[in-house]
Amino acid sequence: MATAETIAAPAAQADPKAAAASKETVAQPTASSAAVPPAKAPAESAQPPEQKPPAPAPARSTILTDEPAKPAEGEKAADPAKTTEPTSEIKLELPKDALLDATDVEGTLSFAKEHGLSQKQAEAALTRQNVAVSAFRDRMVERHDKQVNGWAKELQDDPEFGRTNFAANSALAKKALMEFFPKMVDELRVTGYGNHPELVKGLKRIGAMISNDQAVIAQPKAENPKSPEQILRLSQPSGS
Repeated sequence: MATAETIAAPAAQADPKAAAASKETVAQPTASSAAVPPAKAPAESAQPPEQKPPAPAPARSTILTDEPAKPAEGEKAADPAKTTEPTSEIKLELPKDALLDATDVEGTLSFAKEHGLSQKQAEAALTRQNVAVSAFRDRMVERHDKQVNGWAKELQDDPEFGRTNFAANSALAKKALMEFFPKMVDELRVTGYGNHPELVKGLKRIGAMISNDQAVIAQPKAENPKSPEQILRLSQPSGS
């Protein structure tokens, strides 16, 4: 018994046109299939919605980037170095053993008021001034002491006044000082001018004149010199 496949094969070979028509009939869609709507495109093929760029961060106020606020019209800009503490209440006292006086305190108070200083700032200014004055005084004293000691060495090394003659000449200078200028002893000791070479040498010469009875004492000049007749008349006893 022959199969369906075996029977159809020779028929297709005998009539090629009939076979082609049969294939075309199978390929055409039916009316029911034409009514089916086309399938939607996959979601992947749809374009994504447009994304907006993120909003910039808000600007922040900083000390380094901001311009100083301008004062309103008719208003003066505030000085950051000044404080709101009333300067009228500032009270200053001189430090212990201070070289300053009341005038310096008043000057510091005026400065504090002018520049709007606080109590602590005014005290620091006064202390700083006192320290500066004390340091200057110490430098001057050190410098003067060095000078006074230099004067003494100069007299000791002087070929005429010093060396082997130093003790004797110093005694002559002291004798003249005590004889004519006793009230200057303390002043010469405090200032150090008791070692000044020119002063010591001058007193030494006066001392030598006193010791040798060579001192010349000038007599005051009479305002109205008298004639010899007047002198004779004054020398006679009254009533003669």
